Amino acid sequence: MMRLYDTALQNVVPFEPGPTVLMYTCGITPYDATHLGHAFTFISYDVLQRRLIDKGHQVKCVRNVTDVDDPLFAKARGVLCTFNALSASMSRSKRSSSPAAKSR
Repeated sequence: MMRLYDTALQNVVPFEPGPTVLMYTCGITPYDATHLGHAFTFISYDVLQRRLIDKGHQVKCVRNVTDVDDPLFAKARGVLCTFNALSASMSRSKRSSSPAAKSR
């Protein structure tokens, strides 16, 4: 049996999903270089997703691009470009450096 930390209950609880598991993962920060915190998030969810698949579940995962707000606007002003251009550039660089992108 798998046990996961439930933030609402602030406790470790049994995780007994049905045949399909829906996952949501916070995505990249589109205004600066990636860092170890990003790696922890992606690795944690990747390992969880792989384990669920290994146990026979179908997994549907959604990942977004986060923090489209003041830090993004400030960074764009600092590098003299639009926030759209900065976000697109950082998103492209993170996608092209991922192991999944390299294996395609």
